[in-house]
Amino acid sequence: MMRFLIVDDEKQNLYMLQALLRGHGFAVETAVNGREALQKAKTNPPNLIISDILMPVMDGFSLCRAWMQDEQLQAIPFIFYTATYTDPKDEAFALELGAARFILKPAEPEELVAIINEVLAEVGNGRVRQSTAQDKDEPIFLKNYNERLIQKLEDKMSQLEQANRHLKVLYWASSNLSVVMPLRELVFHSLQTVVEALGYAYANYFVFDEQSQQFLLLEAVGYTKETFTLLQKELIFKLGEERGLVGLVGQTHEPLIIPETAKDPRWLAVDKTVRSALFVPVIYEDDLLGVACFFTTEPNAFNQDHVRDVS
Repeated sequence: MMRFLIVDDEKQNLYMLQALLRGHGFAVETAVNGREALQKAKTNPPNLIISDILMPVMDGFSLCRAWMQDEQLQAIPFIFYTATYTDPKDEAFALELGAARFILKPAEPEELVAIINEVLAEVGNGRVRQSTAQDKDEPIFLKNYNERLIQKLEDKMSQLEQANRHLKVLYWASSNLSVVMPLRELVFHSLQTVVEALGYAYANYFVFDEQSQQFLLLEAVGYTKETFTLLQKELIFKLGEERGLVGLVGQTHEPLIIPETAKDPRWLAVDKTVRSALFVPVIYEDDLLGVACFFTTEPNAFNQDHVRDVS
């Protein structure tokens, strides 16, 4: 019976993968970090190893490096199975170290088993991936290794910065929305807070006039006073009107993301610097109050997290 060694510091991940592999007739041994995996493998070498990357004590990259430098283990196929290192450069580094495959979590169970069987077949045919990094000097390995770690740290810092900006919006909302102030002032401060916290370029708010069934520009952030006055005259939309998208969003009551404004025929190119847009209906107790619009100078700037944050 084929015996696999699976390595992950998350017990739930180990349990799920172990159950899957045993269900397909493989024997399984587990380890919670690279150091433990090496010790177990040297004592009783497996037929294949599947390892996470982000782990304490010894991570997956260091484990693979040590694996490929060990004469007893280097012919045993090494598979990475990761949810945190997803950049193509991470995969390139992993394959350079000698990994047979680089798989992103969560993979479909049958797909994962098929890949494992494919790797085992390659071993049977003598087609085992050789490391292109094992003969390199240690400083070169450390340089590449540190680059991957630094990139991961930068990604995490970026996520934290975005989370802090989102928290600022939530804090402002909880602190100010209960304060009585004129509608236009409230709208302006709301738009301004979102723009400053989330780094958008412009923001508009169109109030819905029930009698005329039209959307009128009430407030905006990011424009000069002269431009705003001009926009108030030009940007008037009927409920359901696709031109400009405001009326459409008002009718559907659904947020709308425009990844690249230049590619959408419904977009009105009032400002050519705007590259992507987010439209959010403002609804209170099923009544349509208006539509808030947010714009950036970068394409593909919005996702569902932004919809959640400004809704």
